[in-house]
Amino acid sequence: MTTMTDPFSADAVKAVRFLSGEKKVGAKFPKVGHVVAGTITDWRMAQQTDNETRELLFWQGKKPTPQSQLTIPTESARPVEMMVIELQCEPTGVTWEGKDYEEVQLPEDDGKRTLYVSNTKIKALADALKQAGMQLPEVGGYLEMARGKSVKAPGAKFPSQSFTARYTPADKNTRREQDLPVHTSTSVSEDGEAADPFGG
Repeated sequence: MTTMTDPFSADAVKAVRFLSGEKKVGAKFPKVGHVVAGTITDWRMAQQTDNETRELLFWQGKKPTPQSQLTIPTESARPVEMMVIELQCEPTGVTWEGKDYEEVQLPEDDGKRTLYVSNTKIKALADALKQAGMQLPEVGGYLEMARGKSVKAPGAKFPSQSFTARYTPADKNTRREQDLPVHTSTSVSEDGEAADPFGG
């Protein structure tokens, strides 16, 4: 009996990239005020992984928990989900890696970036879609997301990065027919904070 893999699953997407030799570049926000912007070429839902171990994360109570640390059966645990959005941005020739955002050169940058929407990015995207009168992003839509100052939530041990976003529906996206959609980075004020670049 032949087992078929869902062509839209995260594993299928990884397999296609592996076989084609394509290296995915994540959308990074190295500093307050940095904006990633581009036309959406695809999006899907996927399961989050632990930043350190890369293990799949599941909800145990209200806490995202690596699979190896679950005290309940995996089959009864709810996956921690995220939205993965593929963007066509203007090639910048650089990306950033690690917690310290070390700059890395991309000599053959094609402008493709993968945006992982989780944690504080979820509300930013949801608010942007609502403002645009949309429930979900579309292929061909234009998404801009900016990093704001870090905010410590009540009860949290550490502050989290905050984000704002703006969404332009596909039928109003005048950039979708251009070869190089606009990729911008806003300036930061003297106190280290950036005003909302989208006027919110």
